Amino acid sequence: MIKDFLKTADLMPADLSTLLDLAQAFKRSPHRRHRLLRGETVTLYFNKPSTRTRISFETAIARLGGTPISVGTGDLQHGRVQS
Repeated sequence: MIKDFLKTADLMPADLSTLLDLAQAFKRSPHRRHRLLRGETVTLYFNKPSTRTRISFETAIARLGGTPISVGTGDLQHGRVQS
């Protein structure tokens, strides 16, 4: 199973199926794995502002014991030219 991905189009069919199965299990028992991300930092990159999505993801990561960090296009140094 893959560890990281940027978009669902990057997933193989078996990976997508596994991801959907896990999502269904989490929905049935949302507090069962409250330490799954303990000690982990998860960076959320948003190309466009999205308050509801950002808050939903930050809440989910915190409920799993992780630390969410949200960044936008202005927070990163993509294409920055060094002098």
